[in-house]
Amino acid sequence: MSIFGSFLGFNVDTVGDLSFLLKAVSYRERVLQRSLATRLYNKVEKKREEFFYAWNSCLHHVTSLALAHIHRVTLEQFALAVQECPVEEDHTLLTKVCVKPVFHSSVSHRSIGNQKLCF
Repeated sequence: MSIFGSFLGFNVDTVGDLSFLLKAVSYRERVLQRSLATRLYNKVEKKREEFFYAWNSCLHHVTSLALAHIHRVTLEQFALAVQECPVEEDHTLLTKVCVKPVFHSSVSHRSIGNQKLCF
């Protein structure tokens, strides 16, 4: 199965491929970051809330963004390690055994703000 969307650019990657997963977790982090910035801006600038109270009301969003950041950095480091793996059989095994479960448990049903990212 292939999917094409705005965060994939001009090519189509297969769902579950490492390159697709990297793009998906980066997209999730960017969406959470932008929506958090928008929420804080609206609370502080438009509703004139104090920043401390606005920040506290967005803590769930902040922790979701932190987790998305951790997922992205971890997956990027894993991708680098897989790319530098000298043995082709190990490379294939790491991709099959480690990437597929990560995709299904970490990316497929995580929320993006109020939206769900489901493939």
